[in-house]
Amino acid sequence: LGEMNDTVTCVCLCEGCDDATKEAVAEAMMPVAEEAFNAAKASGCEAGMLFFTATETSDVVYQLRMSCELGEPTGVPQLVILDIPDSGAYYVFDGENISTENIQMFIEDYDEERLERRELQEDEEGEGEGEGQ
Repeated sequence: LGEMNDTVTCVCLCEGCDDATKEAVAEAMMPVAEEAFNAAKASGCEAGMLFFTATETSDVVYQLRMSCELGEPTGVPQLVILDIPDSGAYYVFDGENISTENIQMFIEDYDEERLERRELQEDEEGEGEGEGQ
């Protein structure tokens, strides 16, 4: 998952959901991911966005939840766009219905800069006193 540090990534966190919800979320994400992959392939470029569905807890998923201040997993999936190359920016989907259409609209809102920009919280460091470079 090191690619997330270099590429904008759309992540659906559903590790606390039941199996039917996990499957529905993965099915909703697939057409969006395929469309992005095919567009990148057709243009001869690398994918501009990665897609990831977290269905199980792991160290990476836990760290992502803590850094994005999402709390513990629940039965409701959460959708996040990570833009780590942009000073650790991230954007949280404000809704519970993770459908293909809503994922597409969320990405469109990201592309059009209509989402609230947040910054990842560092696990080991508190709020910094000085300006970072």
